[in-house]
Amino acid sequence: MKNIGLILLFLVNFSINAQEKLIGNYCTIPIGESDVTCYSFKENQQFEFKISGCLGISTYGKGNYSIKNKQLLLNFDNGKGSQNSRIVFKKLKETSQDSITLKLKVSDVYGIGIPAKIYPKEMDLMDFDFEKNYADINGNWIWKNKKNSESKHFVISENGYAELEFAIDLEKSQEIEIVLAPPSPNSISSKEFRKNIEIIDSDNLRINGMKFKREK
Repeated sequence: MKNIGLILLFLVNFSINAQEKLIGNYCTIPIGESDVTCYSFKENQQFEFKISGCLGISTYGKGNYSIKNKQLLLNFDNGKGSQNSRIVFKKLKETSQDSITLKLKVSDVYGIGIPAKIYPKEMDLMDFDFEKNYADINGNWIWKNKKNSESKHFVISENGYAELEFAIDLEKSQEIEIVLAPPSPNSISSKEFRKNIEIIDSDNLRINGMKFKREK
């Protein structure tokens, strides 16, 4: 009987400890066009928190978490946590002595192409051409110009993403990879929150009564 009691105690402790760590991305189920709230639980008790809608991420924070006695403790760090757009320039083989070719690939942080607006900074928007100044549905855009020693500033913009301005050297052909981040969201930093949590199973949670489902 003593051994059975020890085994039962071990199993209970194992069950409790197993619930004190979560791994995965858990989100609310959107209703219509409502915002989606997500908790991304990572290794080493790290987490990210996001609220997003049709215009991108509106609220963002990250930090450390712990679970004890059906309580989820969130300690947000003091970082702003915003994601930044990125740009990478690569040399492209020259096909002409007098002109250059620019090949742009615009995508979001998940690698999905964005049909963004791309135009010279000094351009009068009355001259905007929907055929020439838009990337295609996969985010690809090609621009040719006479070769010279100057540089030209471009702007990339699209609803739901942070506007990006960059300069291009007009002396050489280039392949340019651009990752557009969402606009800087409202940041949660240096704060602590305590929430009720119910772990229904490995794929479903309730946090303060709100249901969250694990993304596959």
